[in-house]
Formats: sequence, structure tokens, C-alpha cells
Amino acid sequence: MKIQDHQNQFSQSTEYEDLFRREVIQSIQTFCAKAPKQDESACVLISIDNLIVLEYLEELDFIEYLRHIVRLTLNDDALLQRISYNCFLLLLSDSTRESILGNINYIHGHLSQIFNQNSKLGYGILPKIRIGQELIQHQDDFYVLMHRLHLSMQKSQRNFSLEAEDGNPQSTEFFENVKLIKHLQHNILTGDIKLAFQGIVDTKSMTSVFYEGFLRVKNSGGKFISAAQYINAAEEFGTIGRVDIEVLKMGIYELYINQNLQLNINVSPITIQDGEWEKVAFQLLNTKSSIAKRLTVEITETAAMDTNNFLRFMSNMKKLGCNTALDDFGSGNTSISQLRIMAGLTFLKIDGNLVLDSIKDPRAFAIVKGIVHLSRELGIKTIAESVESAEISNLMKNIGVDFLQGYHLSVPH
Repeated sequence: MKIQDHQNQFSQSTEYEDLFRREVIQSIQTFCAKAPKQDESACVLISIDNLIVLEYLEELDFIEYLRHIVRLTLNDDALLQRISYNCFLLLLSDSTRESILGNINYIHGHLSQIFNQNSKLGYGILPKIRIGQELIQHQDDFYVLMHRLHLSMQKSQRNFSLEAEDGNPQSTEFFENVKLIKHLQHNILTGDIKLAFQGIVDTKSMTSVFYEGFLRVKNSGGKFISAAQYINAAEEFGTIGRVDIEVLKMGIYELYINQNLQLNINVSPITIQDGEWEKVAFQLLNTKSSIAKRLTVEITETAAMDTNNFLRFMSNMKKLGCNTALDDFGSGNTSISQLRIMAGLTFLKIDGNLVLDSIKDPRAFAIVKGIVHLSRELGIKTIAESVESAEISNLMKNIGVDFLQGYHLSVPH
């Protein structure tokens, strides 16, 4: 199916809009009416938020592939309905909670596998999958069932999506992101990427004691530029895992050739969900403790919201001997109470906007002071981000921040 066909068929659809077509509702209502009074039928809602990217880049007829999976694994009474462009409803008879879980694991495994192999970009694309499941009650109403499924999807541990608007295949932004992804992939293959290093300053000696590595990409003019727009596109398309793995490899190489270097690198919240980055880290660092102990892995607050994956990731980094840092702390996503379960956290990076506002806003200043005090009590070192002036530097130093980072002190080079 051509991308224009997708646009014509599902134009301007939101997640559940244009989906409640009469024939779809009728078939699902009929299924619910036939459901036994006992909990023996189930409904599974599958959403793939970046499906338009996957189908466009891979020229894949996804609904046919999903039907193929259903035919292979489920009973003949299973009903599959496409209810919006990126949402699919699967109704199962003769199901128990255990069998539903088994079916979900199987479906999720196949969905992930197809996009992680033979990609035309040259590497896997991580599908942003959300799955909700509910046992069907006898004579269930369609809209009530959909509401319960939506709530189940929101609570699901299998939420592989950052909040994002549905992709519009005709938008300039979409095609610009495609070009960015292809350019980044080409640069990875040709080696036209590198790390730029920004010093992180010890407030006692006021000298750089370790560095953060930022990805730089060579543009068409031969100049290395910030990779921020490439990273945003890679996160949107689900290809950020490959980028983070390349940054990891480059960081380990820098630590190998410079025995005195201590380095921070960033990992996307999306990357930590499938465990592939960790496998590469174990392969490269498992027998190299002298390098691992000089590497700090930074994870944003967003990642901490997915508690199970976050704690697994933290545990694995601790096993490797790496340091860990929670980035952008204070930006509003992570509760302070969550710090008590983050055993082994080495650094807390105070959000740059909070640091900048602390000069003029007494409330922001009080919050920063509170974070510094709490971190000290928990044995976690603090790093103030966005230190852009001598005034901010002195203020952070005076309230007991351990390290400073910003353009006033060091420009990435």
C-alpha cells in the first residue's frame, strides 16, 4: 500500500477516531453477545504509535502480517479488527488470564522481531507498541469495553511509547525526519560521527574532573554539528537504540586510549526498554572493569517513570561497575520519593531550567537547595546543569553542589 493510500484511508485520524464504523462496532458487539457469562473471552488492544514510519520505510502491509500471526497461533474463532490507522482489536474466545498473557507475549515478540530484522535503513527499528487486555463480560457494551481497554493500555508494563501525535505521512516534518535518519545512518556507516567533550567541574578545585560526550554529525558541508535534531528524529522513528550503541562504542574507545579520562554518555529512555544496549555493554565491558568504573551512564527522568525497566537497567550497570546519573532531575517527571528505590545511583543532575531560575526565583532556589541537601543525605553527588554565568556558578557552589556543568565553564569541543 502506498503512503498516499494510507493518507486517503485514514486521513486526520486520532487514536480512536473514525474507527467506530458501524460494521466494526456491530461485529464486536455480536462477539460480546455470544461470550459466555463466565470469564472465557478476552479482548486485546494493540497500538503501534510509529506504524506509519514502519510501513512507509519498509513497504510492509502490516495488517496482513498481523493476520498471519493470528492464524498461526490462535484458534479459528479469533476476530481481528483494525479500528484506526495504528490500532488493532483482537477478540479471543476460550481464554483465561494465563492464555491471554501467553498470546500477548507471542504477539509482541513477533511484532518486535519483524522490525528488528532486514530493515532498509540497515538496522532494526524499535516499534512503539502499547498493548492492553481485558476479559470480556457477557453482553459487554462496545464503548465500555474500549474504555476499559484504554485504561489497561495506559497501565500496561508493555508501554513502549513516548507521548507523541499520530504521524502525518504528508507532512514536511515527516519527510525531513526520514532524511535525517538516512543521513545519520550513512554517517554511522562511513564513520562521519564523533563525540564532543564538555568538562564537568569540581566545585572544590574548580577544574574539570570528568567530561560528558555529545554526539556530533558531519553535515553536507563537511562540518560537525550537534546531533540534537537527528536524535529527536531517531527517537520518533524508534531507531535511537542503534545511535546509543554507537555512542557507547565511541565512548569505550575514548576511555581505552585515555586512561585518565572519566566520561559520561547518554542513553535514551526508549533504548533501555529492549535490553539490546545492555547486551552490547556486557560484551564490551564485562572483563574491562578499569574502563567500566570510569564510565557514567546518564538516563533522563522520563526513563525512571518505567520503574521495572529502569531498575533492571540500573542493576545491570551496577553489575558492570559503571556509574549512573539521573539527568534533568527537577523537571517534573520523577517524584523525590522514587529516589529511595534507586540504589546505586551515583549522580543527580539538577535540571538546567531550575538552576537558571534559581537566580531570580526564590522558590526555584529553595527547591535546588532541597535537592542538594537530600542528595547529600542519600550519598548521591549533585551536578548543576546550565551554569551559564559566574553568578550561577558561585550560587551553586555556595549551597553545596558538588559539580558544575555549563558553557560558562566549558564549551563542548
